[in-house]
Amino acid sequence: MQEGPHDELVCHSIVITLSKQEFESDERRAGQLAGERWAKEDAEFQDLLAVEKYRDVTTESENEISALDLQAVVDADDTIVPDDTLMADIFAEGFVEGALSVLSEVE
Repeated sequence: MQEGPHDELVCHSIVITLSKQEFESDERRAGQLAGERWAKEDAEFQDLLAVEKYRDVTTESENEISALDLQAVVDADDTIVPDDTLMADIFAEGFVEGALSVLSEVE
């Protein structure tokens, strides 16, 4: 059976979907590592509590974590989400997960 243009589009769509999933996973993991590092090296306990509260409020209001909001919450002098991050909000979600994993070790 010969492939037609529709079959090629479906195959290409699957490849792009898998590529997107891998990219998002990489961005989230980079965010997790950055969040863990920030929590261990730069954050104070109240900073971690602020991130936890932000996550809880965001979840309750059914909104998504945003890189811009996260930057305001942590009030860091340095940029939390690197400029070269293409999916900043996914990185920010990972950052919150990483930072809160350190908080859970303390509590």
